[in-house]
Amino acid sequence: MKSIKSTGLFAAGSVFGAIVGAAGLALAQAQGILPAPNGPQQSQPLGSIDLATTTLPNMAGYSLSLRRAVIPPGAGLTPHSHKTFPEIAYIESGVLSDQRNGGPITTHGPGSVLLNSTDVTHALLNQGKEPVVMFATSLSPTKPKPAVAKP
Repeated sequence: MKSIKSTGLFAAGSVFGAIVGAAGLALAQAQGILPAPNGPQQSQPLGSIDLATTTLPNMAGYSLSLRRAVIPPGAGLTPHSHKTFPEIAYIESGVLSDQRNGGPITTHGPGSVLLNSTDVTHALLNQGKEPVVMFATSLSPTKPKPAVAKP
């Protein structure tokens, strides 16, 4: 059971953290830099097709997948490249901040579509007060299957 003293210290620390975090966010926005997310997103794969099993012979070694991601307030993705996996994302709800190739920070709300071609490197952050729910489909190399030792 937590004591009232430790709960009070936790609350004071949380308030201090929120103030410092907000100040850092304001500074980063003033400098045009998207700050690092403070937590992970939740990603749920919804389906995948191994393109080697299709009638697309040039696509062997790739899969097409769809996932649902929930990005809580303050969470997001650090800068990453889509060099090996182009992606199309649809935002169902919430507002997502996006910084592409070191350019300006843009925001995308419900109904927005993000096109992440192989020349895109970007960072994402939910700077709002509600979770961002988005659906993303991507084309990516299939993961090699582990080798099986022969007896």
